[in-house]
Amino acid sequence: MANKSFLFPPYVNKFSSPKITEANWKAALEIWILNLSLLLKLNDEKFSKEMIQNESLQKFIETFLGIRSKSCRLVSDQVDSSASLELDKKVLSVLLRSSEPNIYYTSNKKKNKLSLAEALYQDKILSIPFLLDVVATYGKSNFIHIKKYFDNMIKLVPKLLEDFDSYAETIINYFKTIQEKFQEMTDGQQLANNTIHIYVTYVLDIGITLD
Repeated sequence: MANKSFLFPPYVNKFSSPKITEANWKAALEIWILNLSLLLKLNDEKFSKEMIQNESLQKFIETFLGIRSKSCRLVSDQVDSSASLELDKKVLSVLLRSSEPNIYYTSNKKKNKLSLAEALYQDKILSIPFLLDVVATYGKSNFIHIKKYFDNMIKLVPKLLEDFDSYAETIINYFKTIQEKFQEMTDGQQLANNTIHIYVTYVLDIGITLD
């Protein structure tokens, strides 16, 4: 059963729906930031239980990374508010803490003690698509932190290296998407420097993942 101590609304793209007013967005940011702040203040045992048992938290992180990884660099005139930047930092802090080797999770059913990273992997929360979204969201702006995150996750869950082979097609599709987008932009229009930078950044992010 999901832990009910924190209730996280799923993340949404503010710029994709006219129904999201500034007041709605501000209220959502406040809820997300407050709950993440409280989550980070928990001791390791309670933190790990939230990460595994709180389905609303899992959905929030999944939707946040899924949306941010695809949109954060594609809106060149978008200026993030200080609250949005604070949310980015809080999510990154949660991800980094979840990769720490000294945080464990004990299942009430199996009574076995696993690192939180192993438990996230067993519950199919931690996966290659998830890691790719982490890199696309944070890889360029937080290289050192993301490298540490990956190093820890690979050490704690060595099977992730094997999983990269099975997701080779996914990674190849990243490159195909970039190539197709370049083709779209060259058909009848000149590439702007900032647009080139956006897609080169994606290539760099994938390189970070595979390094």
